Amino acid sequence: MKKQLTLVSLLFLIICGITACKKDSVDGKSLKSRMIGKWKVKKIETTVGSTPTTTYTGVDADYLDFRNNDNDELEVNLAGNRLSGNYAVLINQTFNLNISGEVTFCTVSNVNDNLLEFSGTISKSTGNTSKKYELYR
Repeated sequence: MKKQLTLVSLLFLIICGITACKKDSVDGKSLKSRMIGKWKVKKIETTVGSTPTTTYTGVDADYLDFRNNDNDELEVNLAGNRLSGNYAVLINQTFNLNISGEVTFCTVSNVNDNLLEFSGTISKSTGNTSKKYELYR
């Protein structure tokens, strides 16, 4: 009986290990590979605490450019202001943005070849600031 219990436990651990190591991908592509490139801004909704949400509607010159290099650089152009930073893809459709020292913890709700939608909470922000990005190519 002890051998059977040990065998069942070992089999269970192997199955758990295999399923836990599953890649976070769709159609064989990782989240990072689907994010890389230049995205135009459709809109950005910002909510600070319980105040009403403000919406920024993108113009033709607005973009976020996720670069595929060793530093995972990010270039942002919004309302004529060009900022640089970096990004780090984590697990389960999540990533961090670091733009000019402001860190945003993000979760992707939708990503395909032409659309990237994600929401994020800004670290250490006063008033609990959250943003929802809608980007397109």
